[in-house]
Amino acid sequence: MVRVSVGIRCVSRSPVTIWDTICSACASGFHDLTFFVDGRFSHLSKLEQYGGVIHRKRPVGAWPNFYLPLAELLMRTPEATHYLVMEDDVLFCRDVFHYLEQSKADLNVGSLFSSGRVENSIREKGIGFHTLNPGWGVASGNQAIVFSNEYAHKFLMSEFVVRYRKSPPQDLDRKHYRLDGLHHTDCVVGRFAREAGCGIQYHYPSLCQHIGEESFMYPGFKGKEDSRFSLNFPGDQFSALDFLEK
Repeated sequence: MVRVSVGIRCVSRSPVTIWDTICSACASGFHDLTFFVDGRFSHLSKLEQYGGVIHRKRPVGAWPNFYLPLAELLMRTPEATHYLVMEDDVLFCRDVFHYLEQSKADLNVGSLFSSGRVENSIREKGIGFHTLNPGWGVASGNQAIVFSNEYAHKFLMSEFVVRYRKSPPQDLDRKHYRLDGLHHTDCVVGRFAREAGCGIQYHYPSLCQHIGEESFMYPGFKGKEDSRFSLNFPGDQFSALDFLEK
């Protein structure tokens, strides 16, 4: 039996996307929601209507607000089979949770979001999950990362992962990477997945779409479309269960 505990990483955005994301997550079958709010947020009382809220008035930053939610989800719901850490600016196909149940996908480290660049690399393999090993190189997004219970433990205890906040790799191109230990979550996940020997399982086509207009990592940065958005997302009214018939 699949039980997914969901953490939604929230920041103050303009335009606001969280309410659309909540509706979409629920329509997709995800109901055990906890919100991890980093910094100021104007509608905390409204957010509490949809699940638990952890609010840090003093923001900890993008990478810490990935590691800490995963750790808290594991401590709060140790019986969950999987943990989904997602951003507050995504839309899912309908019934993704039920699709995961019925597809029998054996996810260790999976991404429910596949950028256009990733989709292009796995399209020929057909519909379903396919494993890539991006390593530190951009793993194309941390919009919706899911860990099995076993690999959530491994990730949180990984020496590289634990040390990353204090000691990010110093040999990176400073034009493309920040060396403050606060960014590049997808790269951290990618390196862990390669070292753990499991890679990252991406779905073709993407099971969700990134709808945020700007990156909260780099305010004002739009990024390349094929690395920040799915080019083949079938839409939030499409039922992922239809993939089972393909």
